Amino acid sequence: GEILLRLAEDILPKLARAENDLASLKEDVNGRLHMAIECHSCFQWLMPALREYQLAWPSVTLDFSSGFGFEPLPALLAGELDLVITSDIQPRSEVHYEPLFDFEMRLITAANHPLAEKEIIDPQDLADQTMLSYPVQKQRLDVVKHFLQPAGIEPAKWKQADNTLMLVQMVSAGLGVAALPNWAISEFSRQGLITSKPFGQGLWRRLFA
Repeated sequence: GEILLRLAEDILPKLARAENDLASLKEDVNGRLHMAIECHSCFQWLMPALREYQLAWPSVTLDFSSGFGFEPLPALLAGELDLVITSDIQPRSEVHYEPLFDFEMRLITAANHPLAEKEIIDPQDLADQTMLSYPVQKQRLDVVKHFLQPAGIEPAKWKQADNTLMLVQMVSAGLGVAALPNWAISEFSRQGLITSKPFGQGLWRRLFA
C-alpha cells in the first residue's frame, strides 16, 4: 500500500501538470488519448491515476494498445500513438522521454525455495533455475539485459505466463522463479505466497512516458 501511495503521489502531480498544459490551449479539449503500455504489470498503479484523469477530462477518450508482440515505438513515430509507458529508452531526436519514477526489480521465489534463504541474488544463482517471464523476447527483459547478460549467465530453462497473477501462482507452486517490479509483488508477499530478494546490490530501473 505504501509503495502504491508513493507512486500515486509522484504520478498525480505529473498528470496535473499535463492538465494545466491542456487547459492553456485555446481550442476545445476533446478527442482521444491513445497510449501503449510496455510494462506489463503497470496497470496496477496506472488505472487509479487514469481514473483521476478521466474525472478531470471526461471528454477525452482513453484507448490502449498492448499485446506481447506489439512494438509501440514505430506506432508512436507514425502518429498512431500519443504516449508510451516504458523503461526501455531508445534515444531518438523526435521522441521525448519524461521520467515518471524509479522502481526495483526483485526476484520472487516460493517461500520454501532454496534461494529464499539468501540475502541477495547473484547472477550465477540463476544458472540452474527455471525462469518464468511474460511472453516477450528475453532480450527485452530487464533482468536479462541488466543482470544476467552482463555476467554471461543463462538460466537452465525458461517458461512463460500470460499475466502477473498466473506468474505469481506458478512461482508460489514451485514451478520456477521470476523477476517482477516491487509494486507488483508487495501484496503477494504480505499474503505469504512468495518471497522476494534483491538482485545484487539492487536492480533499479526508471519508468518513462
